[in-house]
Amino acid sequence: MEYVALTRWEWQILCAQGSIRMLAARVCEIPEGQAVSIDAHKLFALAPQFNLADAHAFVIAELLPEWRKAAPPGECGLSELIQSLHLEAVRCFFPLTAAEVEGLHEKALTGAILLEPPKFEQQWRDWVSQQTQALSRRSAERFVRVLGLGEWMPEISKEPKRRTASGAITPAQGGHLIGVFLQSAKKILKHDQARSDEGTCAHAISCATVWASLYSDRNVLSDGSELQAQLDTRLERYRERQYGEADYLTPGLHRELQALAQKVPGAFDKLLTPMSVGMYLRFTVAIQFGPQPQPRHLVAAILRLQDLDGGPAAANCAYLIGLKLKPQFVHQIAMALDGDKFPAVDRALAAETLGLVSLETLRQTLAEPPIDFDATGNDVEVPESSSELYHRNEAGLPAGTPGADPGAKA
Repeated sequence: MEYVALTRWEWQILCAQGSIRMLAARVCEIPEGQAVSIDAHKLFALAPQFNLADAHAFVIAELLPEWRKAAPPGECGLSELIQSLHLEAVRCFFPLTAAEVEGLHEKALTGAILLEPPKFEQQWRDWVSQQTQALSRRSAERFVRVLGLGEWMPEISKEPKRRTASGAITPAQGGHLIGVFLQSAKKILKHDQARSDEGTCAHAISCATVWASLYSDRNVLSDGSELQAQLDTRLERYRERQYGEADYLTPGLHRELQALAQKVPGAFDKLLTPMSVGMYLRFTVAIQFGPQPQPRHLVAAILRLQDLDGGPAAANCAYLIGLKLKPQFVHQIAMALDGDKFPAVDRALAAETLGLVSLETLRQTLAEPPIDFDATGNDVEVPESSSELYHRNEAGLPAGTPGADPGAKA
């Protein structure tokens, strides 16, 4: 049998006027009783662009074998590629999902149009799921490239890791640290410490320490160490500040989190750093529950992360956050930061609307964090091996970027 996916407007015009014009290539043959996914997916892919979440946007028409004879090619006077579809050449119509049947009946009864139950509902749901995931990945990759981090484009694996009898997380053969971290994200966010710090600058630090504790199956900050005292002091200060721009990402905090990573070997690597853990989870909460992050805040935070932890960590964090962002949001950032690639877009207006400037200008601004944000600073001793953990890349901020906390001890 041959089928074509019609938009609602096409379907209504066909029912009202008796014919429409369309590209003949949109018609797809699917063997009777063999509605395999690959055939049905081709039917959906040949339809005009639409919102993937909008199942009521289309009606499927099952065509009679002689449907082409009802309107010879070229009848529309344009090309043989354009075909007229007449109502008498349609055997029946049916919606994509059962939930859309009632709505279609309301539209169809006035024209006495017969409707049948959906035939390809499961194939439709599978196809939408695949397309949504593919769109999300493309959008995340675009976000990384727009931020100038394309050379570190990460390949994320969500293969789970097994746990030991005690519950501690250990790498499984072929496993990936990022995969188990993503699986643990909800547990981290539901932890009392992380929940109590939501909305403040302390949230990112809490998430990093909770993840380290989950990974090692022990409270990593309950040993009365100097690091515990330093992070506790910083948490108290940061809880008084509402989460805003990247100003809280100071070199002093970075040194303390590096020391935390040294306490829990294996919990972090060059892609997943303590600072990136907190940043990803902070923006995940904002994207899912609001208020939505401001483009400038998001971009600035990732650029600061690149300066502190290197390109791989920043690219990976941008990719993971990009998977959560709506493609429209990423596209707006692209138009503002990469406007030269869009001749039909007023780059200055796009940038002004989002509060964004060029990446170079943002980098120059970030090179000088506000002096009073973290005035007490710390000089945590970090083992020399910490440099091997992150593999700092030279493509961070321009030379001359301050390397110490504002107000840190001399």
